[in-house]
Amino acid sequence: MRITVINEHETCPYNGKGEKPILEKFEIVSEQEINIQTNSNKIILVMEGEIDTSIGISRPQRVKAKEMFYVAVEQRLIIRTHLHADFLVFRIQNRIKFCSCFLLEKLSSFSKKYKDQLMNETGLKVLPVDQSIIEGMKTAIVCLNENFICQHYYNLKLNELLFLIGKFYTIEELVLFFKDSLSGDIMFSDYVRANAHKYKTMTELAEAMNYTISGFEKRFKKIFKATPYQWMKEKKAQRIFYDLSMTDRCLKEIVDIYGFKSNNYFIDFCKSNFGASPGVIRKNRGNGQKT
Repeated sequence: MRITVINEHETCPYNGKGEKPILEKFEIVSEQEINIQTNSNKIILVMEGEIDTSIGISRPQRVKAKEMFYVAVEQRLIIRTHLHADFLVFRIQNRIKFCSCFLLEKLSSFSKKYKDQLMNETGLKVLPVDQSIIEGMKTAIVCLNENFICQHYYNLKLNELLFLIGKFYTIEELVLFFKDSLSGDIMFSDYVRANAHKYKTMTELAEAMNYTISGFEKRFKKIFKATPYQWMKEKKAQRIFYDLSMTDRCLKEIVDIYGFKSNNYFIDFCKSNFGASPGVIRKNRGNGQKT
């Protein structure tokens, strides 16, 4: 199959030029590394080869061909391969809906039933890709190869993927797969994950969400099982480690961005959280590709 008309929709509002696409295809070669900052929820399907994945500073996890995994918003994903690998990345920019009557919020209600499994599932939940999903992706891959950029079409393919996931996997598998986005309030938790880095303090974040301090803390602790201070400190540490090990930002810029009073405070923070000075972390950084 070949698309014969490419440029007839240059003025269409669904034309995806200049945007982060809903669906993107990656081909990576031996010993290559890709760093993905997730400002949206993502489903990643490995079509060929195998990859090693890690979230933040976690240990790598192997994902093979015809397997998929989910990455929640605000998590930093690192993908490496020792051989050639092809994979698809679906960016979910709206509420997750498996169908009109089965939303992620409904799936969240099953969390208590599988709380033991959730406690034991510390890494990514990797699922085999059902053959029906693979068949459904073939047309999308043809369109990607032909540089077809209609976001309306790829949104249809995303909805198809979510529909099939909702039909071909058990509730337990779905709960473990989407575990990082399950909470008592999906909209609240997604906003916090996507926007917390914009605020220096918990007070600023609470005000931006129109909460009193006490009301925000109560809701936050119920959903994240941690205080806002603890959670924001952990995320701050993850972002700093990422900037040190994966970007070319100078140390002074990092110190200023994260509001450290001096270089000594920054050095102490790194030693306390990462067991090494900023200079050592930077010296050992990888040479990854960012996307």
